[in-house]
Amino acid sequence: MERALARLFLQQFEGTQRNVPLTPHCEFRRPNQLTKELKSVAESLLDGNDSSYTPSPVGFLSFTFFPSNAMSDARRMKAVELLVNFLPYMDRHVKSTKSMMLSRMRMKKSDLLPDLKEPIITL
Repeated sequence: MERALARLFLQQFEGTQRNVPLTPHCEFRRPNQLTKELKSVAESLLDGNDSSYTPSPVGFLSFTFFPSNAMSDARRMKAVELLVNFLPYMDRHVKSTKSMMLSRMRMKKSDLLPDLKEPIITL
């Protein structure tokens, strides 16, 4: 469920970014649509020699920075700060969305449970 939410979040992030002016270009690619540069990154992720399990990526989000995105040192540092904090931001967003969905499902179940316990009388 988290992988599907992460993929949807990244696709939505790409679409929303297009409507925000003065932001770096953002592009989401699924693992079967990779460019040459991203293929080498994906291969290095999947060819890890450690014994821990690493799930395959749901996709890659690439940012393209133009000179206008980093005209001053303050803007450049802000861009770096946002990129560094993007993964924790996405992880928190996905986990909170999952939590909200599960709580809504539990609430719906508790609303429907009394109806299921009532006997059905047919004439």
